[in-house]
Amino acid sequence: MMAHGHALSGAVGYLAAAGPLGLPTDGRHMAAGVLLSAGAALAPDLDHPGSTLSRAGGLATQAISALVNAVSGGHRQLTHSALFIAAVAAASTWLSRQSSHRPAAIIAGVLVAAAAPLLARTLPRGLAGATAAGLVPAVWIGHGIDTGTLDTGPWFVTAIAGGVALHLLGDALTPGGIPVLAPLTNERFGIPLFTTGGAIETIVTTVLAAAAVWLALPHLPLPT
Repeated sequence: MMAHGHALSGAVGYLAAAGPLGLPTDGRHMAAGVLLSAGAALAPDLDHPGSTLSRAGGLATQAISALVNAVSGGHRQLTHSALFIAAVAAASTWLSRQSSHRPAAIIAGVLVAAAAPLLARTLPRGLAGATAAGLVPAVWIGHGIDTGTLDTGPWFVTAIAGGVALHLLGDALTPGGIPVLAPLTNERFGIPLFTTGGAIETIVTTVLAAAAVWLALPHLPLPT
């Protein structure tokens, strides 16, 4: 699945799950959770030097991408496994419990900066232009987490781990599949419903965009 579809899947997943999971549903937490989940849904492709997230932070994220690519064994290897989801969940839980929120703020800022321009494609053209850079929401969320005005409670862990899991689900629906049980085995699992960049993926992405807008409407401060 292309980056736009992955980001939308993270956003839709968080919008749909926040209420049932008992996560904060006020506007501030929902906005942060949706954007962070969308960014986390790009994270497994950090193993690819040409991916959106790998290029988001310039030389810094490109260097990290090269390291991840080497350690994970290449694209769609270890970062596309159940072990990676577990590792991300554990790491984000640990980060959320630290007295200093600076590392969590930096990670959240990078993820949001990468995802916001992708989500902006779903907005009307005028609004998309105002948010395409991704810097405003990235700074807002990063600063909020760093200063403690935006807590790092269960919503933070859910957004990151959930976004990563949804990325793997999306890739599992393509012919290449994913090595769910890596490093125990490199056998790939999946259901080939569509090819990356194909017509069916375009339809799926359109449906995700519509679902994102629909699920977000109750949380928008619309006039009554």
